[in-house]
Amino acid sequence: MKAIAPRGQRWVIFSLALFARYLVFLDVFHRQGFDPVLRFGPDGLEFNGMARSLIEGRGFADRAFILRPPLWPMTVAGVYLVGGIHPTFALLLNAAIGALTAVVTYHFVKRLSGDSRVAFAAGLFVALDPGVLAVDVSLLADTLFNLLVTLALLFFVRFLTVGPRRPVNAWLSAASCALAALARPGGINFTIALAATLIFLRWRWWRWALIYVGLIVLTYVGWSYRNYAYTGIFEYSTIGPYDLLFYRSVSAVSHGEGRPPAAVAADFAREIERRLGKDPSVITEDNAVGWPDNLYPPNAARYRVMQDLVNEHLFRYPLWLVLVMPVSLVRMLAYEYMLAITVPPWMQIVVNAVF
Repeated sequence: MKAIAPRGQRWVIFSLALFARYLVFLDVFHRQGFDPVLRFGPDGLEFNGMARSLIEGRGFADRAFILRPPLWPMTVAGVYLVGGIHPTFALLLNAAIGALTAVVTYHFVKRLSGDSRVAFAAGLFVALDPGVLAVDVSLLADTLFNLLVTLALLFFVRFLTVGPRRPVNAWLSAASCALAALARPGGINFTIALAATLIFLRWRWWRWALIYVGLIVLTYVGWSYRNYAYTGIFEYSTIGPYDLLFYRSVSAVSHGEGRPPAAVAADFAREIERRLGKDPSVITEDNAVGWPDNLYPPNAARYRVMQDLVNEHLFRYPLWLVLVMPVSLVRMLAYEYMLAITVPPWMQIVVNAVF
């Protein structure tokens, strides 16, 4: 059989990726219906609300901006401005972005390995990976983040191979990192890791790492100042303490004390209200996780109390904290509930393990 030419490989990857995403899009929505909650999930509903806030003239006033950076809501808002407030168009765009990521992965791996067959296989993996498919037909920022991270890696490898003779590669890589951070807070850690990798591999080029550091510092300070202006909290995102308290700490304490997770979470949420001088009876086991004032802290006082509780409880049961991490990683990296309708969980886990 005649091998597929490189240009043809790119089109095969893009076509398969796009077809697979639109197929899952139609299948999931056919089975689940078009109920907004099922369609987006709670995170998607947040992004939908943030985008509407932007196009309705309220700017960055939506309380969810304290939790989530602005790039994806701004992208969705742009789609709404062009096609009207119809989230289907944003979902279709997200699927196309996911398909494009598979093509960029092909170019990145080809540049890294020099083997078009390896690159073709990598592109197909990203194109057809079940977990990635599920995210790419949602209204989440992960898809745009993945594209920007992959672009950053592609330009990074180009810079390593070509060198300072083509400084545009370093600038494009650093700019992609900064944009990735504006899509998801994890882009900050990724940028720092990439700058450190550059110094490790080409220590004489350490000055070029300052481009990464400089752009990410500007990004961090700029968005943190927005959060400070609205809430008095100078943080890029408040997601860290919230997750550490209501997921990591709850899980460890629940196992350590043999109590239901919902009861532990409710105790934490009530303690926050007590320390702030508020009525703790408003907290129940049903609303403790996701209580709006904790998810989107309106002021620095509440945020500090959450940080204090993390410091008090996160390491109370260190053994359980370590033991439950693999379960959390499997749930985060190897299983996507949106695909459970059509793809068995074990199959998702196997495919992601191979990937």
